[in-house]
Amino acid sequence: MLALLYAWRSLFYAFVASSKLRGRIQQRVALLGWTAEAQALVADIQQTAAHPFRLVGIVELPAEDQSRPPFSGALPLLGGFADLPALLERHEIDVLIAVRLDLPRADLARLVELCERSYVELKIIPSVFQIFVSGLRLQTFGRVPVLGVEDLAINKLFNRALKRGTDLFGAIVGLVLSAPVVALFAVLIKRESPAGPIFFRQSGWAPTPGLHSLQVAQHDAGRGWTGR
Repeated sequence: MLALLYAWRSLFYAFVASSKLRGRIQQRVALLGWTAEAQALVADIQQTAAHPFRLVGIVELPAEDQSRPPFSGALPLLGGFADLPALLERHEIDVLIAVRLDLPRADLARLVELCERSYVELKIIPSVFQIFVSGLRLQTFGRVPVLGVEDLAINKLFNRALKRGTDLFGAIVGLVLSAPVVALFAVLIKRESPAGPIFFRQSGWAPTPGLHSLQVAQHDAGRGWTGR
């Protein structure tokens, strides 16, 4: 069973990674600012063909430090920080990664509010001190640590609906695949004991729906047909 599960997951991953579906499920990412850490992050993402992130471009912060590394030639400059609301909408950004946080407090507050209003995940490349003092979710992409603010209500609803849909799909596939085997055993049970039921329902201790299984019948003179 574990081998079949591993094979199924490997085939599904290979299909998603090599098909046109990959471009549709990848999240579109923009970088806010540019530093050496951002340059390393871009290199790590571009090295993985099936990475869940698709880099769109860079949003330049005001008074960008002249000592920063040059912009990556593979990523276009989308615009400035003042145009961020229009840029997020125009380029359909799903994730905004802030590589610098040396902004005025008012600008930081507007940034967080804008991402929440636009349903854009805000992630931060933190310094060492920010890792210890922050209560955000820490992830790593390659060698670069990234903090994420991503517990949006729409994400929770989508994830729950996706999980429920996956459970239902798996249950239907399991029923379809097991139906011939169940039908065969049902015929054999009926041939063995024509008067007995095919399925046996066993009630549990808790007030939950009983467990149904194929009947392995025996006849008890005092109790009739019972399952075992």
